[in-house]
Amino acid sequence: MQNNFNKRLLNIFMAVLCVFSILSGVKPVAADAAPPEMAPGSDLEAGQSTKVRMAEEVVIFDLTKLNRLENSSVPVTATFTMFNDGKEDEDMMVRFPLGCPTIDDTKITDFEARANNKTLPVEYSQGKPVLILLPPLYRENLFCETMDWAEFPIKFPKQMNTILKITYKLNIIDITASGAFGYILETGSGWNGEIGKGTFIVRLPYKATEENISCKWDSTTPFTPEYIGNEARWKFKNLEPTSKNNLVFTAVFPEEWQKVIDASNIIRKSPRKADGYIQLGDAYRAVSFDFHGWMIDHFVDKSIEAYKKASSIDPYLADPHSKIAYILWEQQWYRLLGENPDTHFLEPILKELSIAFALDPENGNAKMVWDEIKGMGEFVLPTVDPSVLPKFTATPTQDSVDSSEP
Repeated sequence: MQNNFNKRLLNIFMAVLCVFSILSGVKPVAADAAPPEMAPGSDLEAGQSTKVRMAEEVVIFDLTKLNRLENSSVPVTATFTMFNDGKEDEDMMVRFPLGCPTIDDTKITDFEARANNKTLPVEYSQGKPVLILLPPLYRENLFCETMDWAEFPIKFPKQMNTILKITYKLNIIDITASGAFGYILETGSGWNGEIGKGTFIVRLPYKATEENISCKWDSTTPFTPEYIGNEARWKFKNLEPTSKNNLVFTAVFPEEWQKVIDASNIIRKSPRKADGYIQLGDAYRAVSFDFHGWMIDHFVDKSIEAYKKASSIDPYLADPHSKIAYILWEQQWYRLLGENPDTHFLEPILKELSIAFALDPENGNAKMVWDEIKGMGEFVLPTVDPSVLPKFTATPTQDSVDSSEP
């Protein structure tokens, strides 16, 4: 158990290091300056001064085949309606960032470009060194010595629409139970004027909800998603493509969210059995893990709610109590760090452990949590109020609890 605690200390250190790297590495960009070279997953970049504007864009991220271990990339389809406001046709080499060839997290593969349903010839080049700004608090920013680019020639007829379709596969950044992926609108600032309208769609293998897919959009105008079947959609109109409008999506890995769905189905079929609620609590605990070992409070609360329901159905079970103690300990253990540690958070944890030991002195989860807590200081389990226990269960003494431990 001490190894688990040491890993948490390392996670704290890495989190601080990551935040320092982000704050020290990011440099402000002037409002009238061209956007910096960015990580992949972005708007097209105009290769010259132009009268062509981006009238509309529709971007689809297909997460239906995503798997954390076997398939960590997702197909992306971006369709752009470009309109040439000028009085002359424009021939242009359009650019698209493909990522750093030595950093897997930034790579784009299977890139293809089409204009008005015709495949375009793509040339590949390498640009100057660049600091890749990954989504904040997910990974340290990365320095890429040579950014790969795709370039392709397009003719934009005057006063006409040109439909561009870009397809590629984008790697997902692993943040434990969830994955993060971004879209950089800032690279579209080289086109003429604002982006007329846009739609971003994330497609999942099950019903999309605010729990399993979210988007951080640092914009002066809030964009509220629509959840339609297995899709989440974000829409906008007349948007200025600046760094404040760049997007970071976070999605629970499908194999993890499927556990929540499976447990919910068991409860629907057998709502008076405790097993389904314990399984649901376990599923929510699994998806609650966030960046560097931190926990997502919403999922922690949902997990505890499920365990409490199981306990109300079958008060003789020790596991719901030991698992509540376990997830609360995982969520808040860091409060014991520092010169003046906060120990008040331990009261509900120790209470649940005492009940668990009273119901089952050999409960494995309870022993594991109690061993970790004792490894951090001199703590004593409280006496259990007999009124909260099934009538046949005797309250153990502190000595009997200690003697049951290996």
